[in-house]
Amino acid sequence: VQLGSYPMVKLECCPMILLGSCPMDQLGCCPMVKLGSYPMVKLGCCPMVQLGSCPMVKLGYCPMVKLECCPMVQLGCCPMVKLGSCPMVKLGSCPMEQLGICPLVLLGYCPMVKLGIWPMVQLGSCPNVQL
Repeated sequence: VQLGSYPMVKLECCPMILLGSCPMDQLGCCPMVKLGSYPMVKLGCCPMVQLGSCPMVKLGYCPMVKLECCPMVQLGCCPMVKLGSCPMVKLGSCPMEQLGICPLVLLGYCPMVKLGIWPMVQLGSCPNVQL
């Protein structure tokens, strides 16, 4: 499906929208790979992984991955992770991997989550989350 100048790739019942200038996955050098029961779509050299029936949206060249009901959004080099109803935003230049290097910083009332060997910190009434 084409939305204006932005292609949309749909896997199963889950739409994947690319906001940018990358071609559709079935065209050109952007392959679609399926790992087990999870389809993986690569749009413009930026992987998008589908877990279950959750949609993913790619903004520019950065992937947005939705895990069950918790979306993970990367804007620029800064990942945004939503766990339950608690959004967490990392503002900075940390890599997407977030493996014990760059913690996610809380903006709001929800807990701060760090990955890898970093401890988790609870701020407010939201539960601690360990990734």
